[in-house]
Amino acid sequence: MCLVMGASLGARRGMAFAVIATMLSNAVLSHGWWTLFQATGWAAVAFAGSRLNLVSQNEVAMKRLIITAIFASVLFDWWVSLSIYTAGMTIGEFGIYLLNGLPFDALHAIASIASAVWIAPWLANLLHEETADLSEPIASGESDVITA
Repeated sequence: MCLVMGASLGARRGMAFAVIATMLSNAVLSHGWWTLFQATGWAAVAFAGSRLNLVSQNEVAMKRLIITAIFASVLFDWWVSLSIYTAGMTIGEFGIYLLNGLPFDALHAIASIASAVWIAPWLANLLHEETADLSEPIASGESDVITA
C-alpha cells in the first residue's frame, strides 16, 4: 500500500500515509522503540514508490511493482530488525536473528506480491479518481479563500 500511495499521491502524502498507518496500527498492537523503525521504513517505501514510476494515471506497472514490492518487503524487515539490536549484542547474534527471520521475510514478500496483484490496480484507480479534483479551486470568485 505504501508503494502505491507514494506512486499515486507523491512523496509527501505517501510518507504521511505511512506514518499515520504506523501510528494507527501500533495504537492497536502496541507502541515501542520499533515504531520509529516501522514509520521510517514505510515512509522510505512510500518515497521509493513516488520515484519509481509504478503508477501512471491509474495504470499500474505491475511487473515493476511486484519486483519493487519483493525488495521493499525484505529491506523493510531488515530495517525494522535493527530495533532489537542492543549494545550487548554481537554482530554474530544479530546475524543469527536475521537468518531466523528469513521464513518471515519470504512470507512477507509473498503477501506483498498477492497484495500488489489483488489490491494495487483497484487502489491506484480509486486514488486517481479521488485526487483528480485536487487541482480545482476551492471557491469561485476573485479569491480562493473561503470566508465566513
